[in-house]
Amino acid sequence: MNTPVDQKAQMAEALKAQMADIILPPPVPAWPPAWGWWVLAGVMLAALIAIIIVWKQHQRKNCYRKTAITALNQAKPSNLHEQVQSILTLTKACVLSAQPALRNQVASMPAEPWLAWLNSKVKTPVFGEQECKLIAEFAYRPSDQAPSAELSKATEQWLRTHQLKEAQHA
Repeated sequence: MNTPVDQKAQMAEALKAQMADIILPPPVPAWPPAWGWWVLAGVMLAALIAIIIVWKQHQRKNCYRKTAITALNQAKPSNLHEQVQSILTLTKACVLSAQPALRNQVASMPAEPWLAWLNSKVKTPVFGEQECKLIAEFAYRPSDQAPSAELSKATEQWLRTHQLKEAQHA
């Protein structure tokens, strides 16, 4: 005897047999990416190019520093006279290569005002009283006096940290 419950179960079984599995859509492909990824890639590429350009400009702008520091480290003066003369020449050449417009102001400047000018181009003065005295009196010292390590260190520190402002044209 078929009860209404049995009939419903049979009908459900018949309907179930007629049903097919769910057909899933194909997976979303990874390529080509959505337009947002293209925009992000373009922005990142532009940022990378900008960083490289700024870095290259910085390298080119500060090339004279590296050259001057190399020249300072390669110089092996045999006495204080040679050391002072090479440091004065090197710092003036450094300033003139960075700011050629300063030639009239810098080229003829004597040693003591020159050190004061150099100290004015760094946040904290690197040429102390001892270095200034050495340079001011180097012409009157014995020519066989040994080179000063402090003077070389101060010069290297100045070469690394100085900030030359754009020359003002009159």
